[in-house]
Amino acid sequence: YIVGVVPRANFDNMAFASLTVFQLLTTSDIGDVLFPAMRATGAFSASYFVSLIVLGNFMLLNLFLAIIITGFSETKAQVLKEERENQRMIEQDKLRKAQSIAHTLSLGGGGGGG
Repeated sequence: YIVGVVPRANFDNMAFASLTVFQLLTTSDIGDVLFPAMRATGAFSASYFVSLIVLGNFMLLNLFLAIIITGFSETKAQVLKEERENQRMIEQDKLRKAQSIAHTLSLGGGGGGG
């Protein structure tokens, strides 16, 4: 580190703290944050970082799974709706055909030979 320059990964204000937590959750350059924190505060900071990474990644995994499951349930509901609509249209078509046949038979007189 350069003397007199504050590193980007710090917890001095909310913006840098959010960026640092994001960096830790992506497990990108953990050592750049972990080792200076251990030098400044002691070994307790290592347990903080490990718990932050484990719990944070668990929460992100649950978030992504919830989004995926919601997408699948919406798709399934849409498919079921389309299937009900198709079934209704098929039954209406059958009814029209039956009415058309009945109408044709009634116009033809019903008997024909002689």
